[in-house]
Amino acid sequence: MSAHTYMSTMRRLYSLARSLDLPVDFTQSTTQSQHRPGFSVTLTVGHFSAEARAPNRNKAKTQASVLVLQQLESAVFSGTNISSKKKQQQAKTQDHSLCPDFCLDKDPSTRLATL
Repeated sequence: MSAHTYMSTMRRLYSLARSLDLPVDFTQSTTQSQHRPGFSVTLTVGHFSAEARAPNRNKAKTQASVLVLQQLESAVFSGTNISSKKKQQQAKTQDHSLCPDFCLDKDPSTRLATL
């Protein structure tokens, strides 16, 4: 794995999540192991998630982000539909052709008037 910086990884993550209309959620906790503290971060983007542990918060967030970015980019590359449920529901409600009431009248001018 190549070196990933915190800021460049966060920019890529938020940019991709925004373009796919997916929510980003970080959950952080401090862990104590033997003599030094550590951080545990769980990242969820849409229905993709990853967990990472590291000695500092930024490193844990970066590691979790890299894992989720790999999942997201793989899904986008394979053509998997990964848009949020909210976006899918909005598309269904805006598609008036699915409603039989709008399909009954075959005259386009009156059909547009009912929309």
